[in-house]
Amino acid sequence: MKRIIVALFGVLLLATACNNKTKKNETNTAPSEPQQPNTTTVTPALSQEYFLWDDEKVAIKGEIKDGGVWLTFDKEQVVYQTSNDEEMYRLPDGPVEVEGLLGEPQGICIGDIGQDFNPILCVLLPEGKVQILSLWNSISTGDLEATLMPFEGIVGFEAGPGGEYESEDGEINYDYVTIYGLDAQGGKHEVPLYLLEHNLEYSDNDEVLVYRLYLSEDWKMQYVIDDRAHDRMEEERGRFWELEADWDNMVFRFGYELTEAFVYSENGVKGNDEDVKGIFEIRRKEGEWNSSFVTPIEGIDFCQKGMNKTVKFVAGSAYGG
Repeated sequence: MKRIIVALFGVLLLATACNNKTKKNETNTAPSEPQQPNTTTVTPALSQEYFLWDDEKVAIKGEIKDGGVWLTFDKEQVVYQTSNDEEMYRLPDGPVEVEGLLGEPQGICIGDIGQDFNPILCVLLPEGKVQILSLWNSISTGDLEATLMPFEGIVGFEAGPGGEYESEDGEINYDYVTIYGLDAQGGKHEVPLYLLEHNLEYSDNDEVLVYRLYLSEDWKMQYVIDDRAHDRMEEERGRFWELEADWDNMVFRFGYELTEAFVYSENGVKGNDEDVKGIFEIRRKEGEWNSSFVTPIEGIDFCQKGMNKTVKFVAGSAYGG
C-alpha cells in the first residue's frame, strides 16, 4: 500500500510536524536554554496541515489558538476517502475545537498510523503529557474528545516507519508508518492504537439485558447496558490502555478508568462523575474471529457472570451505540 512504500524511504524527522506531506509549520521562535549533552531539542509545531491524494489541497488543518486546538476539515475530501457517504459525516461545518484537553496545548502533530491514510492528532501538554484523537473516528461519530496516553516527559514527535523486520536477503523493511513521542534524551515512544474488535456485545437468551463494550482506536471505553428493544439503560465512559499483549497467543490485558456514569429512564438522562478503575482481558481464538473472549479481572463484572469468569462477546453495532 501507499503508506508502506513511503515508509521504506526511512524515518522522516519533522520536529512534531509529522505528516509526510506537511508544507508549513508555525513554530515558537523564543530562544531555548542551553541543553546538556545527549538531549534532544524540539520546537513544538503550533499548526499542522494534512494532505490526502491532492498535494495542493489541505484535507485537515490543525492549529493552536485561544488556548485550545482547532481542526478544520475539507468535507469533500475526507468523506470521499472514508465512507463516500455524506450522511456519515457527523461534524458541524467550520472549525471545531478538540475537547477534553487536560492542560494548555504546547504543540500538535497530525500523522498517519497504519498502512493507509489514518490521521491521528497528537497534542503535547505541559509536563510532557500527550493526548490523541482519531480523526477518522471524529468525522464518523462526531467525537472530539482527546484521550490521555500513558506518556510523560515527551518534548516532541517524529513520524516514520514502524514494525521493522529483516527480509531473507538481509534488507530492512517496515510494516507500517507511525508516530513516535520523543523524550529529552532522544528516546522514542511509539504512539499505540487499539487494534482489536471495537464493538463487542453479549446477551444471554434467557436474559432481557444486552451488555456492550465500545473500545475505540484512540483508547476510549464505553460500558453500556441495553434492553432487548435496544433502549439504553446504563452507560459508563472513560479510557483504557494496554498492559500486556501476547500476539502469538492472541491474549491481551488492559487497564481502564471510567469517569462518567449515565442512567437512562423515561424521564430523561441523569449523569454523574465517577471513579471506577479495573482490569480486563481479551482472548481471540483461531477460527472464531467474530468472537472475543472477555474476562473481567478487577472493577466491573461486565456481564454479571462473576469476576474472573470468561464470557464470549460477539461483534456488535457501531462505536457509541
